[in-house]
Order: sequence, then structure tokens, then C-alpha cells
Amino acid sequence: MDEIEAKPKKDKKKIQIPTSEASSVKATTDDESIDAECLGSDRPEGRQAVKKRKHEESKALEGQKELIKISQQKMELMQTVADEAIMGRDLSNLDDLSLAYYAAKKKDIAKRNGLL
Repeated sequence: MDEIEAKPKKDKKKIQIPTSEASSVKATTDDESIDAECLGSDRPEGRQAVKKRKHEESKALEGQKELIKISQQKMELMQTVADEAIMGRDLSNLDDLSLAYYAAKKKDIAKRNGLL
């Protein structure tokens, strides 16, 4: 037992963890950092995620363009129906005021369609 006590004890070195956190540098663009801040994430968006997001945005934009195109076609069709109703109207039994109104409308329609 004397041998054990006779050996010098080794001092254990304590490893200290620094109390301040290491600073990191973000290499993101302004748009990406704004998106990350909005989402509350500190990590930058990955390349695949950016591609996927841009693809989804372009699909949404294409859908909106298609809706606008359909809406314009619908408006043109409604205008054509209204124009045909005015052009097909019998003006022989109208009073002077109504006759002037419909005559002016017919003239506008004819100009719009390149007839005058």
C-alpha cells in the first residue's frame, strides 16, 4: 500500500469552455436574409430550396397570367354580346332621345370595329 501512496498524483487539467459564443458570418443576399429573418431561421436557404421556391413562384405567376388572359377573353365576349344587342336593335319605333342615344352607340361600335 505504501507503493500506491508513494506515487505522485497526476494533476488533471481542467478544460474550460469559453463563455462567449463564437461569431459567425452569413454569406447570404439581402433577399435570403430577409426571408430567413421572417421565418425565424438562422440557417441560409439551400440551393435546392431556392430552386424549388423560384419554380413554385414562376408556376404561380404563370397561373395568374392565364387567369388574366381568360378574364380578358371573357370581357371581350361580353362586350361583343352587348354590341350585337345594340346593333340588332330596331330604331324605327323609338323617340328622338332614345334614337339619338342608340345611333351614337352604333356609331361608336362601328368605329371600334373599323367600319367607319
